[in-house]
Amino acid sequence: MSDEIQDRGIPNLYYHVWDNGPTPTFNKQFYDSCEFIGCISKLTHNIVKELCGPGKCKYIPHGIDIDIFKPLSAEERIEHKSKMFNKKLDDRFVLFYNSRNARRKSTSSIVESYRDFANLVGKDKVFFLMHTDPADPEGANLLAVCEMLGLTPDQIAFSKEKIPAQQINIYYNICDCTINASNNEGFGLSCLESLACGRQAIVNKTGGLQDQIFDDEGNELGVCMEPLVRTLTGSQEIPWILDDRNSVEQMVQSMLKLYNQSKEEKEKKEKLARDWVLKKFTKEQMIKSWDEIIMEKIELYKNGNPNRIKFGKI
Repeated sequence: MSDEIQDRGIPNLYYHVWDNGPTPTFNKQFYDSCEFIGCISKLTHNIVKELCGPGKCKYIPHGIDIDIFKPLSAEERIEHKSKMFNKKLDDRFVLFYNSRNARRKSTSSIVESYRDFANLVGKDKVFFLMHTDPADPEGANLLAVCEMLGLTPDQIAFSKEKIPAQQINIYYNICDCTINASNNEGFGLSCLESLACGRQAIVNKTGGLQDQIFDDEGNELGVCMEPLVRTLTGSQEIPWILDDRNSVEQMVQSMLKLYNQSKEEKEKKEKLARDWVLKKFTKEQMIKSWDEIIMEKIELYKNGNPNRIKFGKI
């Protein structure tokens, strides 16, 4: 119906994200039906440019509210950490997971990695907080996985209820880093929120995650893991897409790297992380980009579809 919509002076604008290659040529019919496509990730932008040309699209990264997702003071972090856990956990290295418990998120492998990491550094020195539903039908039974791996409640905890963003901000702040090792990930909002709170991230180098984990100067704001294995998968609706997979060992080594990071390096990276979000990923920047494009296209379409061939009388 795109022609009928556009002929009434209404441009079709699409905010799009695509997780991975190979180039999804099967999407071109949908791209062609739009006047403009905003792309959440650089990978998406490159795909749309390849299929439709550069004039039809623009890279508009996801933006977040930096007044909600922000660093807390050291005193506030200690206070919240004591309330949430107890005094025994105040000095532990805390890993955070804030994504859906789904197969493509590699959730079980992340839990296994944490178990191996804890065994290496000492079970009493680390803790894993997971804000996810351990009984999500899209993923594994994580409570059973923890039992199988020998993880106990004093090593790992689950937060599965929907909570305000302000509480999520506290979760990021009381943790030392956030992990997202999805097989494919269009953007990966938990990484950005973590960086906004001045917390480093461990991520798979895939999709939109790779846009966030390096700043413009090439500083790695945590650990970006190169995919160890790439497999071609798909479905009846999506004929092909790549899965980028990390190994358990890669994740363990990434956790160890941040665990052994010096205080000076940690503080430096945390400041760089916050600065990077302020520079590139605020909601105000996203709104401004979209506002300019929407007004431009409304003006272009005020007399109907400018791309429609119009026939005059003979």
